Amino acid sequence: MISIEHSRDGRIATLILNRPERRNALDQSLVLELTRVLTSLDQDEFVRVVLLTGAGKAFSAGADLDALATMGPASDEENLADSEALASLFEAIRTCSKVIIAWVNGHAIAGGSGLATACDLSFASSSAKFGFTGSSDWICPCHCIRFTAFAPFRDGSPRCVVDRSLVDS
Repeated sequence: MISIEHSRDGRIATLILNRPERRNALDQSLVLELTRVLTSLDQDEFVRVVLLTGAGKAFSAGADLDALATMGPASDEENLADSEALASLFEAIRTCSKVIIAWVNGHAIAGGSGLATACDLSFASSSAKFGFTGSSDWICPCHCIRFTAFAPFRDGSPRCVVDRSLVDS
């Protein structure tokens, strides 16, 4: 579900969220794979930069709502493991020794917006839109906000979060 490409000299690793039919929505397997790949790249002394983008028209639609629907009947332990996996992904992004750049090629909604803002830098296409649109529903972007709203940038400067509206790039 993640395509990995390396630049000609191997210094830049491009990670492509490859679920275009689901607008690169984050499900458990994609979250675990992305965390594993980022952790591995963090140990790679040759790679200097990680570029993160999405396949198709969207960067990421956030949580896969079909996958979330299956979590309802799951046990507390299963729900906790799912939540901890997402927290581990955001932690892997924030603590990675490589510069991680989000190339936001389309909409970045909810967790997708959190994914982009957790990166060191984000560049957006002119058609990209950002937003935490599900925050008034039963889906709370707590992991996204924990790593994007309250955690300062590496240089110590503060971050900010927008309201529920979509924001143009």
